[in-house]
Amino acid sequence: MPEICVVHLVWSPLGAAQLAQFITSYREHHAGVEHDLLIIFKEVGGADELAAYEALLEGINYKSLFLGGEGFDILPYFVAARSFDYQYFCFLNSYSAILTPGWLRMMSEHLGRGAGVVGATGSWESYYTNLARSRPPVAVKHVRDSVNKYREWRRSLREAREHFDPFPNRHLRTNCFALARDLMLELAFRGEAVKMDSLKFESGRDGLTRQVEARGLPVLVVGRDGAAYTPERWRESSTFRSGGQRNLLVADNRTRQYAEADAATKVFLEDCAWGT
Repeated sequence: MPEICVVHLVWSPLGAAQLAQFITSYREHHAGVEHDLLIIFKEVGGADELAAYEALLEGINYKSLFLGGEGFDILPYFVAARSFDYQYFCFLNSYSAILTPGWLRMMSEHLGRGAGVVGATGSWESYYTNLARSRPPVAVKHVRDSVNKYREWRRSLREAREHFDPFPNRHLRTNCFALARDLMLELAFRGEAVKMDSLKFESGRDGLTRQVEARGLPVLVVGRDGAAYTPERWRESSTFRSGGQRNLLVADNRTRQYAEADAATKVFLEDCAWGT
């Protein structure tokens, strides 16, 4: 039995196109290390829908895990880790697309050298700081609406300040990350009643990165050059919203957003991730 399991989440509302994108990239780019593939089918409605997914997976050896509507993406990952006994797991979300051969070998090598968790991208972005910058304007002609929006913003800001560090809020992005099963099952996770719970796990004060660092373990971004980058070097890694993302190992919807943006939007997104 291989030591590592690659987990890909298929979320039914996104349709078969997202799985097709991942599977095409998976076929084209050999992982470079023996592994098993686990497909999580989340909220799959019936036989016809499942048949469409299975057609895309024809010829690939994989295991299946069927889940309902509970949680978003992080909860299914924990269910997978509890349900299957591998030494390591590599989780890829529904939007992931592999960009280079040997991608899993590169990630697993750094885990074998003592890293706590490795990923394809990291960021210094802060939900709290972004929200603080977005104070709603006051419209003289619509004072009541403006006051209500301001009160809602203040309430959200108080909650964000409780759960998120201000910029620079260094965190590994959970679009693609790998770690040991034993460590995964040690992590505190309260579930995902709302989407904000996913963001708290990814970049919150008590999230993935902070919990792993508290154990004295490195949190690293791995580029397609095979090198591992510590948080202070994530910007220079050219994997997320910098350097043309030329060193990116696994793409997702956010890296594509940056790649397809106009020049002004690129500047804005890069500033959110890394500061001016």
